[in-house]
Amino acid sequence: MIDNLLVAIMKLMARTLPFLKKQNPRDAFLVLDIGTKIIKAVIFFVEDEKIIIIGYGKKHHNLENYTKNVRRLADLCKTAISQAQKQSRIQKINGAILGFGGGFIKGETFSQKFFRENFQRTIDISELKNILQKLQWKAREEICHRPEEAASCPPKLLQSWICEARVDGYLVTNPFDFQGKEIMLSVFNSYSSADFFNFLEEFSSFLKLELFGIFDESFAVYQAILRKKIPNFNAIFIDVGGLSTNVSVARKGKFEKSVEFGLGGQNFTELLTRTFGVSELEAEDIKIKYSRGELGYGVGKKIAKIFEKASLLWHKALNLSFEEFSFKRYLPSQIYLFGGGSLLPELRDGLIKKKAKEHLSNLADFKAEILTPSHFKDSVGMVKGIEDYGFPQDTVPLSLALFFSSTLKKESIFEKILKQTLRIIQ
Repeated sequence: MIDNLLVAIMKLMARTLPFLKKQNPRDAFLVLDIGTKIIKAVIFFVEDEKIIIIGYGKKHHNLENYTKNVRRLADLCKTAISQAQKQSRIQKINGAILGFGGGFIKGETFSQKFFRENFQRTIDISELKNILQKLQWKAREEICHRPEEAASCPPKLLQSWICEARVDGYLVTNPFDFQGKEIMLSVFNSYSSADFFNFLEEFSSFLKLELFGIFDESFAVYQAILRKKIPNFNAIFIDVGGLSTNVSVARKGKFEKSVEFGLGGQNFTELLTRTFGVSELEAEDIKIKYSRGELGYGVGKKIAKIFEKASLLWHKALNLSFEEFSFKRYLPSQIYLFGGGSLLPELRDGLIKKKAKEHLSNLADFKAEILTPSHFKDSVGMVKGIEDYGFPQDTVPLSLALFFSSTLKKESIFEKILKQTLRIIQ
């Protein structure tokens, strides 16, 4: 059934955004995951519906707002790309897929019902175009009516997917050529402000790479998990980045939206810097070793005490983020944690302990799981020799690659209509 829930993928490529190009599945592709503290580059190609990873590179950065320093960001990305190219022994990359942390790209599913007066007439292409245009215009208006989205208006839609289509309550792959009184469509849109859209154009020119897609990272992770075809999938996704944490919810097989709050792994690194008087790099190394259980008992216990108040603050912020979702008392019980900060035991184990759970009143019985690339081993092949890969901070770039590979299939009529609609309303 899950195949029917997520169909009609619209690929946002050259004709929609001028700086995006067409692609060939036999080419070598690049994923750039531009986080708030680390840039990760993954080179891969697609073979028999699997992605084969052949190069990996990363670069730390301290840019507080990378949109204000485009040239510097491009140079940092080139360093990460160069590492991946050296490992892969491939100099020519045919194009890049981008993902951004920091809340610059937002995503949400919008749903609407349409009632048909002439319900005995079959649904044709013209009617589908009209319905999709109405839904997308309404989505834009809804975004602009929110006070917190004032800076994003008019929003620039970066990608759109049909998540669900129903005719008279029955789930269908494509409503084209059906009869019925009521059509219900759910469309996922990722969008950005006009300023960030302009940044993307400038960034792509500095990067000197053809861009094949700019994807919402949380939605990409959700889509990657769905490759396992889990019926009526329900989960909470928590991406603990460097400077922020992204929270997303999927219920009944449908991705809802993402929200973000400004606390991440860097807050814990800074605590160690101030407490021990060490550099940021040394503090980061201590934090990573602590997260992996590589420190002695005494040192580990001391660090746990240092992190106690910060972790409680993080859990309070997480609980506040749940207020952004409708029917918050019925949130899913399955939680997936990923991102560089997700290995901190205070964040995962704290979801269960009494002190932290007092700040998570919306969750009753649940389980928290660290999501790593090994979760997708059936969809990924990897060339030997790639080190320092496979941790939860690599889940996002891997998911971006998997998601992109799914867009290489031939477009359906429904997909083409959605692409045309996106061009019209931009």
